[in-house]
Amino acid sequence: MTPLQEGDGGTSVAVSLALMCRGVGLKTLLVELNTDRAVTQLFGGTGHLGLVDCARQGIDPESAIWVADEHGLQILS
Repeated sequence: MTPLQEGDGGTSVAVSLALMCRGVGLKTLLVELNTDRAVTQLFGGTGHLGLVDCARQGIDPESAIWVADEHGLQILS
C-alpha cells in the first residue's frame, strides 16, 4: 500500500492493516518506503537499516528486518 499524497492517511491504514493481520496470527512484514520513517519512529526502531541503506551498501534486505517486540510485527524501514 502506498499513499497517493502526503497526509492522506496511508501510513495509518498500512499500520492498522498490519496490526490487524498480526492480531489474527498472520506472520506480517511491514515495509516502509516513506523517507520520513514514521513507522520506524512509531515502533521505536530508530537506528535500524532501511531498504535504501541496503540498496546503497549492497546488504541483503532480509538482514535489515527487525521485530517490533510489543506488537510482533516484522518491519523493514
